[in-house]
Amino acid sequence: MLILGQVLALATLVLLVYSLVDIIMSTEETPHGLPKLMWLVMVLILPLAGSIVWLVVSRRARAAARPSSPAPGPVRPSAPDPMSDDEYRRRIRERAEEQRRRAQEKRETGSTEPDGPEV
Repeated sequence: MLILGQVLALATLVLLVYSLVDIIMSTEETPHGLPKLMWLVMVLILPLAGSIVWLVVSRRARAAARPSSPAPGPVRPSAPDPMSDDEYRRRIRERAEEQRRRAQEKRETGSTEPDGPEV
């Protein structure tokens, strides 16, 4: 039982130190509902409860303040889906027909010369 108490005390201490550092490093504009000084006092007076409340509130505030796009700057257009692009599929069919026509002509003439690059 003594070991369990020591583990809980150590976990509380680690959580307290992490919360204090996180509060000190946060910006004053961060909307956490209370000023930084009040958060420090609350975490010091109620180490376990104050630290847990700080972590929950600060994570929610950071998630809400996070921009929806991953990075600012110009947005690159994505490539269209080849299977849904009618023009792409038409060109593929035309190229396949051209290759079939060349192969048929080659068989009819019995030619062994290459007709160009195969794509």
